[in-house]
Amino acid sequence: MTSTGTMSLLMRLPPELLHMIKEQIPLTDLRTHVCFYKTTPILAALYGDFLDQRLFWQRACISVGLGAPNGSASYTDWKQVAFTCIEKDGWCSHPKCGVTRLNINAREIEEMELNDLTMNGLRRSMEDVHATGPEYHPYISSLFRYLSFHYSRKQTMEEDALLDYRNGLVDDEENPANLLHEHPIAARSFAIFPVMTKALVMHEVFDSPVIITNPDGITISDVMDGIFECLNDYLSVDQLYRSIDHHDWVTSLGQLAAMDFPSALGKMQTVRQYFYYFRFNGIEFVEWYHEPDDVEPDDVEPDEEPDDIGYPCLSLETRVARITRPVGSLWNQETIAAEKG
Repeated sequence: MTSTGTMSLLMRLPPELLHMIKEQIPLTDLRTHVCFYKTTPILAALYGDFLDQRLFWQRACISVGLGAPNGSASYTDWKQVAFTCIEKDGWCSHPKCGVTRLNINAREIEEMELNDLTMNGLRRSMEDVHATGPEYHPYISSLFRYLSFHYSRKQTMEEDALLDYRNGLVDDEENPANLLHEHPIAARSFAIFPVMTKALVMHEVFDSPVIITNPDGITISDVMDGIFECLNDYLSVDQLYRSIDHHDWVTSLGQLAAMDFPSALGKMQTVRQYFYYFRFNGIEFVEWYHEPDDVEPDDVEPDEEPDDIGYPCLSLETRVARITRPVGSLWNQETIAAEKG
């Protein structure tokens, strides 16, 4: 039967039966809901009026771990988020994006046992986590093993952050890296489960831990935005020695290994350049850090102690990059182009 014939048959069904079919689609099957909705206005009407749909698509997005980067939930059109994510990324072949990422996120959201899948319910959950600590070892998204930045300076994180197709490759001619913002499922996915509003990301090349905050839940985009802000910081010799201490630098620097050690280190003058040779290898949970609330002693009642808030300290892990282009050529061409730009 042709798709037209199938559609004709479907439209002959009574509304009650169509509604039953729609209700059998799991909330977490975002791709099917979007396709079902867009099939015909008759099926779209099953999702209710404007307010019904606003609530439904918000719950659907949160159920698969899609958040609001930069604390934008108050003005986010969740229906548009769902449609954009599926239209642009729903059939993505990346091993950690597309429906695969939605399914991973959905399992982690289910683990949180949220009673309310709205943003208000998520905020209450995050308040509880920061007040009492997580009930289980936090899960950090595996997407970080595939993320990187351009070698040359860019103006914004959206122009800079990359999603590599295969873990560990700088250059992959068959599957070149795409801009992260071109993969809305990856960019909007929550970075930490249980979802949290604040975290510290540490690495030897950072002058101080990178503070990541989002009152609507930290997303992949938020973490990359925080790291982006320090990419052009210059590195000290001490930072470089500490950061490569756990690497075999001769093996690690590949084609640079033929150079003497000081010259090799000279190729990594900034955080951005360091992350070209030592790529992200994921982010690991280190410890739960408690920070007292900013409460004056005079404001605390007798026999009452100020509440503590806590958040995770995370360690950015790095690995050896496999560079397939001549380093000297890449260095000269991209550096000159960046300076001219």
